[in-house]
Amino acid sequence: MKKSFITSLLFLGIMFITNITSKAQFKADGQFVQGSAIINQSLGNNADRAKQFSTSVDWGKYKAKNSANIYSFSLAFQQIAPSTTNSNSDTKSFTIGLGKGQEFYKTLIDKFTMYGRVMGSINYYKNESSSGDAKGVNLNLFGSGGIMYPINQQWLITAQLLQVNVATVNYEWGKFKTNVVIPPNAPRSGNRLEQNSASDNSTTFNELKYNFNPYISFSYGLGVRYIIK
Repeated sequence: MKKSFITSLLFLGIMFITNITSKAQFKADGQFVQGSAIINQSLGNNADRAKQFSTSVDWGKYKAKNSANIYSFSLAFQQIAPSTTNSNSDTKSFTIGLGKGQEFYKTLIDKFTMYGRVMGSINYYKNESSSGDAKGVNLNLFGSGGIMYPINQQWLITAQLLQVNVATVNYEWGKFKTNVVIPPNAPRSGNRLEQNSASDNSTTFNELKYNFNPYISFSYGLGVRYIIK
């Protein structure tokens, strides 16, 4: 966790420096729309092994020549494999979200431009697993970064390379299943039961959680951006 936290601070520091030292890139007050498809793969020994497939549509406005305000609508599907060896229940998650943040730019070589984002989002999700189902709403703070390349004055290709998840406030509700073992000498009625057979029993829950555990995920994403003149 300490290593991931330090790495996350370094990443956010790089984006801050990028904002200060960037060359002029885009016309202030210009607008753009962007569509992206992204695969995220989480890293770290303390994190569950998660792979997320997401799509997003962004609208942005350049507030300066090296930064822009971003508004985002996203849909995501995530499959989480537990990091603990005593659990074999994978979780599938479906998420819809709205986000707002800022994007910063820095010229690299030739026409390549590096970008970094700092975003906050509100999301509604539904989790499904063999141990139970849950729904929830969360507030998420995260960053991302990558490169972009212009095809012409209005069209750009973007490639996201990594994402840093910083903090989450989460309210979740649902139910989980527990197995109730029926002892051999239990009374029977109706159909005959086998010894030590089990039946499903569900328990409802709701909880509010706060998570501050920064970690980095590799991203493999492509997007197309159109600059509105």
